[in-house]
Amino acid sequence: MNFKKMLKNDEIGKWFKKNVGSCLSWAITFAWLIFIYFKIHNGILPTNLNEFGDFIAGAFAPLAFFWLVRGFYQQGKGLEQNSEALNMQAIELKKTTEALELQVQEMKASVEQQSRLARVYEEELQQKHFQVQPYFEYSFRLTDNFLHDEPICDDDGNIIDHYEDRVIKFTLNIKNIGGTSRNLFIKHRKDQPYLQQTQYKLEHAEIMTILFDVDGQMAQELNDGIEDFTRTFRIRYQDIYGKQYESYIACDVITYIDEETGQVYLQPNLKILSQSQALNHTV
Repeated sequence: MNFKKMLKNDEIGKWFKKNVGSCLSWAITFAWLIFIYFKIHNGILPTNLNEFGDFIAGAFAPLAFFWLVRGFYQQGKGLEQNSEALNMQAIELKKTTEALELQVQEMKASVEQQSRLARVYEEELQQKHFQVQPYFEYSFRLTDNFLHDEPICDDDGNIIDHYEDRVIKFTLNIKNIGGTSRNLFIKHRKDQPYLQQTQYKLEHAEIMTILFDVDGQMAQELNDGIEDFTRTFRIRYQDIYGKQYESYIACDVITYIDEETGQVYLQPNLKILSQSQALNHTV
């Protein structure tokens, strides 16, 4: 009980300390009103209207002036409290801004760290692909040039005659001098005769051989030195991690005639049109 009483007295003391100005103002007001009351009670109240007005003005003007001053004081105190509140808000806002700046700096540092890690990972990945990337050596040669008899048949399928047809055969070798190649795919350019070949895996030092030939009028014109010959190939392949590469090569056969003997010579030639380039997707 004593503790509760002390707590209550303490609360009353805090309230009185906080509102002492208001209590004092009301005490002065009541004291002044009591003073006016005794003046009226002692018969000082005038009967003449002009004198009564002067009495009322003299009785309540000090009280009105006192509350006017009291109002200005309260207003100034309120403005002071508002200023303190605004200052506290400014301080809190400054602290919040500083905290946000720290968060932004931490996020920036985190992003930079992630970017560095991503670059390191990308470099490691590129190095890994570089170490296992397949590399090819190409060789192209003429392997045979001959005439053979082709039958001429009638409408019933009976052989009635023969004619000589020239055939020229070529060999393209692809030797892997790098890492293991997977899904090796070789194909003619679209506007050239169809040729397509696939090999699932080509190990280091292993050779892939592609055989193709020309015959008929093209072969005869090539053999006679009338027309040169070109075949373009697209080569696609993957490393062991699935990264895909692409390159283009051209197999040319250039003809030249010996002026003294009239002999036609065929010179195979291979050109790399584009080196192996990494593609953005894998298959």
